[in-house]
Amino acid sequence: MKILNPTFSNALQRMSAPAKALSLLAAVFICACSPSTPDAKLYFSANPIGPSANIYSFSNDGSLIKHTDDSKWRDLELDVADNGDLAYISNWHKDFKIDLKKTGETFSLFLKEKDQQPQQYTNNGTSNFSPKFSPDGSQIAYIKRAEDHRELRIITRADRTERSLYSSKDILSIDWSPDGTKLAVGFVSETDSQLLVLEVASGRPQMLFRSNLKPDSGSAKSDLNDDLKQVAYVSWAPDGERIAFIRNPLYKGVRQLFLFDYKTMSSRLISNPDVQVQDGIDWHSNGDTLLYSALVDYKFYYDETVYKKVYEGGMQIFTSTTSGETKQLTNGDHLFKSPVYSPDEDTIAYIYGERLGGRELVLKTMSADGENHTKLYDRVSPQSSLIWK
Repeated sequence: MKILNPTFSNALQRMSAPAKALSLLAAVFICACSPSTPDAKLYFSANPIGPSANIYSFSNDGSLIKHTDDSKWRDLELDVADNGDLAYISNWHKDFKIDLKKTGETFSLFLKEKDQQPQQYTNNGTSNFSPKFSPDGSQIAYIKRAEDHRELRIITRADRTERSLYSSKDILSIDWSPDGTKLAVGFVSETDSQLLVLEVASGRPQMLFRSNLKPDSGSAKSDLNDDLKQVAYVSWAPDGERIAFIRNPLYKGVRQLFLFDYKTMSSRLISNPDVQVQDGIDWHSNGDTLLYSALVDYKFYYDETVYKKVYEGGMQIFTSTTSGETKQLTNGDHLFKSPVYSPDEDTIAYIYGERLGGRELVLKTMSADGENHTKLYDRVSPQSSLIWK
């Protein structure tokens, strides 16, 4: 992060506390957004009242913008098109009434175009998840939850037509290729889990990685083999030549980050072998560095003496290069999650909690080397994702 000049620092000393806080926020965003991205914003979901969640952003002048505003609903899993349009899921529905017999909730896909009111894009009687704009913003892919399976569906925005591209027992993660012609999919069937690439136009599949979920009884539960692991998260590299994916074991193993290389048609581990990598990978524009969070020295148990769950260890922020060099940027028994680069990549935004399992989370930034931590906002939703663009 760039250093504030002495004139600005002296002026801060003469300001009231609220004015100083707003000025610092403005300085953070002015420094973090390059001149080539004048309209860049940092998007997140916050809890204005109770469990509700609305979508907010900070603009590069430090202004706080509220994109959705209703204390009854939860607006989550946002994605942002290059022109500022928002796609997200919400449990909003008409004619709200308190129903004490209700045991679940349904999330629909919503679209909020710039300076317009949100539009409900799906109303199919079941929940929809993980909306993703195509790179040109003309299509939205999402996951539909059916009764006994999941569907990958695509909506063409121009005419609101919709089609099913793929279905399986479960679809855990999707991501568009940078050229918009393919979708990477992490899915689970009755027998296996795969990293799959689908051609959007034809639906033609290409299997890149497979894990057998029903191996022979003699198969060892080991992080050294490919069996009994779900492909839980996928993310294309900016150049389209690699795909990062997380393998989640179905036993008490380690949740590891792998890299699939199209040139060699092979995958390899790039995270430290003993850390539990979490969903949410942000690629540096150079295509050689990945930013993510992972649990370190993690333990979880139920303490019957105090009747509560106990979490030990911390969730830290890491970078890994495609050549295998990994750096840990944060420390301590705290929670650092969902890190993303600023547009100029000098700054990292993240969600922070004093301890694992805590519900009081805040939005913070730090310089790309892990220094100069600054708090931006309280009451961030535990289910919030971050996007800075």
